[in-house]
Amino acid sequence: MPGTLSRRLGSVACWCVITVSAVPLAAQYGATNGEWRSYGGDNGGTKYSPLDQVDASNFAELRIAWRWDSADAALDLEALREQRRGVSIRGLQATPLMVDGVLYLSTAMYQVAAIDAGTGETLWVHDPEVYRGGEPTHGYGSRGVAYWTDGDDERIFWGTSEGYLHAVNARTGQPVPDFGSNGRVDLTEGIPRATRGENNYQGRNLLGVKSPPVVIRDI
Repeated sequence: MPGTLSRRLGSVACWCVITVSAVPLAAQYGATNGEWRSYGGDNGGTKYSPLDQVDASNFAELRIAWRWDSADAALDLEALREQRRGVSIRGLQATPLMVDGVLYLSTAMYQVAAIDAGTGETLWVHDPEVYRGGEPTHGYGSRGVAYWTDGDDERIFWGTSEGYLHAVNARTGQPVPDFGSNGRVDLTEGIPRATRGENNYQGRNLLGVKSPPVVIRDI
C-alpha cells in the first residue's frame, strides 16, 4: 500500500510540474499589439491577450463608450419569422476581430460589418441575403469572420447558412471579384449528398456554416 500511494503521489506531482511549466510557454503566443486578428486571438486559438490595462482593480470603473445597432435591425425579421415558422434567428454570437482600429463582425443574418473601434461608426455593411437561400439547417446565426492580408490586399472571409464561403474587401466591403464567382465559393461542390437545391427531411438546406474559417499561409 505505501508503495502504491507513493507512486500515485509521484504521478500527481509530476503532472502538476508539467502543467505549471507549460503556462509561461503558452503565454508567449496569442494576440499582439492590442489587436484580435483571429477568432481565437491567433490561429492556434489560444484566446490569450497580454493587455493588462484593465484588471480586477479598475474593472468597476469601466463605462460604455458607444453602442452599435446590429445591421439586422434594417431587415424585416418579423416577416421572416412568420414565413419560416420554427426557424430560430439568434442574436449576436460573433467574436469581433480588431485590425488597425477597425472591428469586423458578422450578425445573426450573416451580414458583415466594419466598425470604427474608437467611435462605433459603421464603415460598411455587406448583406449576402441569406434569407433568399432557403431555410438554414440549425437556425440563423454566425459566430464570426476571418481576416487575411498579404501586406497590401485585405480581405474578410465567412461562411453562410446556405453553404457559401464569401470574401469581401476589408476596406470597402465589396465582393472580391476573382474569388470564386464574384466573391463567393459554393461549398456544396464535391460534397456527397449535399447537392445544391436539394433539402433535408425538414425541408432545410443540406449544408450551412456557422463557425468562422481560418486562413493559414494564404490557404
